[in-house]
Amino acid sequence: MSLSSSTLIHLTTQKAYLVGILKEGFKVKYCQEDIKTKGGSINGAFPMVSLSDLPLSELDYHLESYGNYGIGLKKEWAKKNGLNPVLYFDGNSTISHNIRKDFEDIYKKVLEGKLENKLFQLVTEIMSYMKNYEGTLKTKKITRENYRFSDEREWRYIPSLDILGSAFPYIVPKNAEEKAKANKKLEHIRLEFTPDDINYIFVQKESEIQEIIDIIRNANATMPYSSVERLMTRILTTEQIMTDI
Repeated sequence: MSLSSSTLIHLTTQKAYLVGILKEGFKVKYCQEDIKTKGGSINGAFPMVSLSDLPLSELDYHLESYGNYGIGLKKEWAKKNGLNPVLYFDGNSTISHNIRKDFEDIYKKVLEGKLENKLFQLVTEIMSYMKNYEGTLKTKKITRENYRFSDEREWRYIPSLDILGSAFPYIVPKNAEEKAKANKKLEHIRLEFTPDDINYIFVQKESEIQEIIDIIRNANATMPYSSVERLMTRILTTEQIMTDI
């Protein structure tokens, strides 16, 4: 039996965020990363959408970390849209140290005008898929030390340079205001899906199910009733996941 799932899951803390995803698709936003390596860290933010390759039987632990609302999409959808699994690195590994050193050297030479931006962009693209094997997890809900990020089996969507346009593939924001300003340049980018790409929708309470069904119907007015009926059976509550699965 496979350890991975046929579904990629994105969790969020609020129903309003889930509703936004169902109506408009995923918004691409800069996500802060602190990738620790021997002798230093890679600190910065990359534009992305993140999902996890998790069976429902393992979802309860992640609900505590990331929120009680979410959506599960078919892995075929992810492959079609260019998502890729994250590359996990141990903080003491030689390869993570070498990538950081190469990035720092290339970035310095680019700033000095001694190298073309293309090489910097190539290294940045590799780094945008990097994650520490384990470290400290900080979310809006909790902080966990010695958290094993590799257990999430994360997949990422990183927009290509032609999609990013005037936005940058890597930023080091000084504060929240600067990060918000950078995110404005990403507002036109959406990672979209159709109702048929959805395997599951997650809500916290059973009383919220009908509201979600109405939103799906209104957002997809021409959707056949059979598709609506299928999605109705795929809406799960946190209580179901925690007790039944």
